Amino acid sequence: MRSTRTLAAAALMIALVAANQLAAVTTPATAPATRATTLPAPYAAAAADLARELGPRLRQSRYMESGEGRDVVVAGWEGFPTRRYTYSVKDKDGTIKSADVILLDPSAEQIARWIVSALVEVTGGYDAPRGREIFRHILAQSGGQFPVAGVVYEDILPADGRNEIYCFRDGVTVAIAGVPHRGTDPLTPQQLAASVDGKITRVYTYARIASTSPQMWMTAGGSKDVLGADGKPTEKWLAAVRSAYQAAWTSDRNELLVAWVRANVK
Repeated sequence: MRSTRTLAAAALMIALVAANQLAAVTTPATAPATRATTLPAPYAAAAADLARELGPRLRQSRYMESGEGRDVVVAGWEGFPTRRYTYSVKDKDGTIKSADVILLDPSAEQIARWIVSALVEVTGGYDAPRGREIFRHILAQSGGQFPVAGVVYEDILPADGRNEIYCFRDGVTVAIAGVPHRGTDPLTPQQLAASVDGKITRVYTYARIASTSPQMWMTAGGSKDVLGADGKPTEKWLAAVRSAYQAAWTSDRNELLVAWVRANVK
C-alpha cells in the first residue's frame, strides 16, 4: 500500500500538471491575472513561511528594479506585466554604467510556491531546509529576476570590480549584434537600443531564475530540439523557456524549476 505522503504527492502532481496545461494553452494576450492555486493547505502554509523568511533578501537582491519602472508591451509577452527599468551600477574605479532591462519578476510568494511544488513533485514531500537552500540558490543565481530583454550587468568573469555586459532574451543570456558580450565599457546610445531589440547572434545556456540548462530540461522530459547539431543552444531554447515561464506565471508549478530540482536534489 502506498504511503499517505506518496498519495498526496501524486494528487498534487496531477493537479499541478493540469493547472500548468491550462496556463500553457492560454494565449499571452489573454493571460489570466489570477493565480491557479493548487497547493494543499499544509504545503501552501509551508510556502507562505518560506516567502516570509526569505522575502526580505529577495527585495535586497533586485538591483535592477530601479525606481518604479514603466509598463511596456513586449512581442511574445503580451498580457504579462512586463516593466522596463533604467538602472546603474558602479565599478570599483568609480565608473558609472547604465542600462535598460525589461523584467517580469515573480513575487516571493510565487517563488516559494514553485519551490514547494517542485520538491513535492520530485521527492514526494516538502523539506523546509531544502526549500530554503533552493530559495538561496535562486537569489545567488538571479536575485529572483527574470530579464525578458535588455542588459544584466554582472561582475563575474572575472570578478575584478568591473561589471560586464550580458544581454538577455526570454530569461536566457544571448549575444546581440552590435553589443559587446561581456564588454566592460559603458554602453553607447546605439548599443543601449540594440540591447533591448537587436538581432540575436548566439544563445547561451542557463535560464532564469534557477539556472536551468537545456540538458536538465531534456533529462526532465523537455523537447530535445533546444540544442542544435553542434550541441549548442538554439533560439528554440528561448521559445521553450518563454513558454514554460509564461505557464508558470499563473500556476504553482514551474517546469523550469522542476527540471532543476530533478537534476540537483537527491
